[in-house]
Amino acid sequence: MPTQTISVPHLHVPPRRLWFGTVGAAVAWALHGVVCEIISANACQNGAGSLGSLSPLGVRWLLAGITIGFLAIAVASGIISFRNWRHVGSTGDLLHAEGPQREQFMSLIGIFVSVAFVVGIIWAGLPLIFLDICMKAR
Repeated sequence: MPTQTISVPHLHVPPRRLWFGTVGAAVAWALHGVVCEIISANACQNGAGSLGSLSPLGVRWLLAGITIGFLAIAVASGIISFRNWRHVGSTGDLLHAEGPQREQFMSLIGIFVSVAFVVGIIWAGLPLIFLDICMKAR
């Protein structure tokens, strides 16, 4: 006796979108920390907070621009993860979401990782913008 099975089509997400959504915010956070540390260290070598022809205010604007740029990358990573999850997810409710398959899991993890690293970039960028970049903790 033949049995009939109903197969649910498996939706795929391109690997680049999947990986960018999953690790994009973490890479942006790491690069933000490295780039800002290098700029701050070079600006504070002479103790004045200037970097080449940039005044201390110019260095702050540079750090603010870098922070906003990496923040935009991290937010884009979160948005792509959310769109990936909406495309492959079986439920529309994020609070009850599950990731039984690889693409669903990576999309769901990408959302939470992106939120965490967006907060991390904001948290790390605010002192660079508002405080003296050559200030040392005592």
